Order: sequence, then structure tokens, then C-alpha cells
Amino acid sequence: MDSKQRQLLEDLVQEITKKCKGFPLAAKVLGSFIRLKKSREDWKNVLGSNLWEFDDVESCMFAPLLLSYNDLSPVLRCCFSYCVVFPKDTIILVKDLIQLWMAQNYIGARGCMEMERLGQQYFDNLAMRSFFQDFERNKDDGRIISCKMHDIVRDFVRLQMNNECFSILVDGKESMIGYFYESTRHLSIEVARKTQFPALVCNAKNLRTLLTSNTRHVSIKTILPTLFQHLTCLHALNLNSSSIDKLPDEIENLIHLRFLDLSSNYEIEELPETICNLCNLQTLDVSGCYLLEKLPLGMGKLINLRHFILDGADFMQMFPKGFGRLNSLRTLSKFIVSGND
Repeated sequence: MDSKQRQLLEDLVQEITKKCKGFPLAAKVLGSFIRLKKSREDWKNVLGSNLWEFDDVESCMFAPLLLSYNDLSPVLRCCFSYCVVFPKDTIILVKDLIQLWMAQNYIGARGCMEMERLGQQYFDNLAMRSFFQDFERNKDDGRIISCKMHDIVRDFVRLQMNNECFSILVDGKESMIGYFYESTRHLSIEVARKTQFPALVCNAKNLRTLLTSNTRHVSIKTILPTLFQHLTCLHALNLNSSSIDKLPDEIENLIHLRFLDLSSNYEIEELPETICNLCNLQTLDVSGCYLLEKLPLGMGKLINLRHFILDGADFMQMFPKGFGRLNSLRTLSKFIVSGND
């Protein structure tokens, strides 16, 4: 590159920088975006975009995000947009996020590449574009373990979802009527202390994702049979820390379920046999279910199970016969060998 070309490039950089109007996040996202562009023509196209024509602050912040968002492939847009289901300031575990993407069929095996590895590539691509922040990394290999989504990025994504995704707080002070639309697919609910879990959720029959949080003091277990009878389209269900002592047999109605998190439900002693009818299940997390003593005899029917996490199930006595048929397993955090056979 000669001096004239270098000067032209520097001038172009200065013009693009001015578009960010001093907003660090805008500069960071835009810098990550144009780093992927190899030619000066590509940089000129960024500068000449009509997205810069608006002068309000929101447009200044959203324009770099929209440029980068429009540059994504359709599958990456789905993966990125899905992240808005998490409440603000949530620490997102990357492995859980990838498994949730898998549950929504955003990720399919490509040749010899497994879904988990492909999902990691998707996440790395999005992280490289500065869509996430506050990374925690593995000390050994530097891989990102967890992250957060900036509030402005989250607000931007929410606008793209068109009522498809909600994250709401239920505190008993306002009606939930109007929160759910026919297009609602993904829902995260945080329930305030001493507030009942809303039965209105049963009306959202097109839900693909239901994530609950802060439900330990909420009587969710009384409504679970009804939920399982109505939300039969669910692909992902998180009932972490919900004070459940028994999972109802109606769980078998969720025939499309691929992700089930029952972790930290300390009072669960056993899982119902009907859970073995969830032949599409890919992830089952019962970690922290300290009183869990035995597994259903039909576990061998879960032929698509890839991740079975049961750390902390210290009272587990044995694994059922037929467990060896689960040849899709990629994660098995514990295995109990019976002394009887």
C-alpha cells in the first residue's frame, strides 16, 4: 500500500469513526464489523449506508448493530436473536446457550462436524462481532465460558423479534394480559417472592421455550400438570430451583422437548417413567438434585440424549439396564456401577 492509498484509508477511517459520535459501544460494534471487510469498497459502502441519516441517539447506537446484524447469515440471526429470551444482566453460560440453540433446531450436524462444535463456531462468530461482553474464560484454553449481553444490544434485538420473545417479571402489581401474542415463541419468567406463578402462561400454546427463574418460593408445582397439558410445542424447559418434589406424569405430553433443566430441585427423589417417552430429548440436567435415588427403568429409550448432567446426585444407587443403548451421549457426568449384575 503506497502513501496515497494509506491516506485515503485513514480518511475513510476518520469518517466512519465520526458516525459513532463518541459512543464506545457503537465504535466497538462497528470496528468489529468492518474488521471483517477486506476491501476499501466495502468500507465505503458502510460509510454510505442510509442507516446513518437519522440524528437521534438511538439511531446512532442501532445503526452499527443493524449493519452487523444484516451481515449475518439467517441461522446466525436466529441464534443471536434467541439470546433476548434471557433477562437483563443474566450471566449466559455458553454451553447451555448452544444446547438451547440445538433444542430449537437452529443447529444441525454438518458432515462430520457435530452440533456442539458447530454451535461453538456460531457463538465465536457472534462474540467476535462484539455482541456480548463481560466474558469469563477457561483458564486452560481461553475459551469463553460465560458472558452477558449489553442492555442496548438486547433492546436492539428485542425490536427485531416482533413479539416473538419475552422476558417478564411477575410481581402481582400488573396484569399479564396482553403480554402474550399468537407469535410468542420464547418466554422467560421471573416471579417475585410470595407471588403465584401465572396460570395465564397456559394460553401461550405456541411456546417453544419456557425459562423460569426465582420460583423457589412460588407454588409452581401445582400448575405443572396443567402446563404440560397445554404447552405441548415446547422444545426447551428450564425449571431450575423450582422447589419441585415430584415431576408429574404429564411430562410425557411434551413430545417435542429437547432441553430439560431440573437442576437444584433438592426434594426430587425419582423421575417418572413417563419421562422416557420424550424420545427427542437431547439435554437432561438433574445436577444438584441431591435426594435423587434412582432413574426410570426405561432410560434406554432416550436414544437422542446427548447431555446427561447429574453432579451432586449423591444418593443415586444404580443405573437401569439398557442405559448402554444411549449411543448419542456426549456428556455423562457420573455413572453408578451396580454390584448386583
